Amino acid sequence: MLDIRKRIFIILSLGIGFILAFTLLFYFLSNKKKAEEAATPLTGETTTETASTLPSGSSAPTGGVATQLVKEPEVFVPVEKSREIYAKQIARLFVERFTTFSNQNGNTHIDDVLILSTAQMGKWIETQKVKAAAEYQGVTTKVIAASLLKISDNSASVKVDTQQIKSSADKQETTYRSGTVDLVDVNGEWKVGGFYWDTN
Repeated sequence: MLDIRKRIFIILSLGIGFILAFTLLFYFLSNKKKAEEAATPLTGETTTETASTLPSGSSAPTGGVATQLVKEPEVFVPVEKSREIYAKQIARLFVERFTTFSNQNGNTHIDDVLILSTAQMGKWIETQKVKAAAEYQGVTTKVIAASLLKISDNSASVKVDTQQIKSSADKQETTYRSGTVDLVDVNGEWKVGGFYWDTN
């Protein structure tokens, strides 16, 4: 009698053990499948395929879920138009840096514009150094308008309208001046070859 009870108990224990093992196995497999489905891109592409279509210098999205990249439309700027814009930018930068100075800044305005100028223009710029003085005097220039007068393959002229604030220890004066910046093409870059204030 005791042997029959032991056999029944062993059979029931084994049956319950199999059921538990099967249940746990089913649970883990279903969770793994759900995780794989969540990580699969909606477009049907694999993560490596998505990463291979990324622009150079970009990295793949993190977090395990692939995202669809939207490429922005490219803006087409004609070469001639970009040369005109660049010429005006160089002229504006040169005038503001060269004509903003004080007698206490160590002539940094000279050093700032030498890189923007031709070698011949650089020699003239070097002669425009301001003598240091104990009593402060300075000029701050802002270009308020720049317009292209003419442009060719190797030269351009830009008209600049400026606002200048002349400061000293006891007063400040605002004036408006216009001038012309002549540019030349040096190895594909605009360089300042001349600068003239308009005579009043």
